[in-house]
Amino acid sequence: MNETIEQRADRLVRQEVYVCLSSLVSTLAQGYGQATSDPLAELVNQAFELACPVDDYEEAAIQAGWTETNGEWRNKPSQFMSGQVYDDAKTMCREENIEPYQRDVFEHWAVSDWLADKLIERGEKVDKDFAGMCVWARSTTGQMISMDSCIEAIAKATMAPVDCSKPIAISEPEHAAHHRDA
Repeated sequence: MNETIEQRADRLVRQEVYVCLSSLVSTLAQGYGQATSDPLAELVNQAFELACPVDDYEEAAIQAGWTETNGEWRNKPSQFMSGQVYDDAKTMCREENIEPYQRDVFEHWAVSDWLADKLIERGEKVDKDFAGMCVWARSTTGQMISMDSCIEAIAKATMAPVDCSKPIAISEPEHAAHHRDA
């Protein structure tokens, strides 16, 4: 059976997203600036950081006329824009004086270490050691997590491409080869 991207995304969420921590993070973040230098103060600072908006350099770059192709950000040279090529949107925005958009954080979820790494690769805000948990600061709400573009992209990337032009090599089971040779 072939799995669709939507099915893979649903399975990924069931396996890699553990529990909603929005109330915990919100409650702790309210204590920002009040705690002293004990371990609780560090957790409060982490919660505050998780609750802050996420800088979205890619969307700012796209809205400013830049495009990303094969990991390179380019813009058509003009009298106002350089013909420079950049490896990432954040560097490009800083060099070209483009302010990032800010995406509000609506939810916080405990996720697996594997998913945390994949989310970070896609520019999502994740704290990999929030009291021993990986916490994702989700900037969407009102839809299933599996429908988030970052989750769908991760699901798509984990699907093995099928090359129908190559024959499938089927190996003989080891016990069958053993009996045949006897």
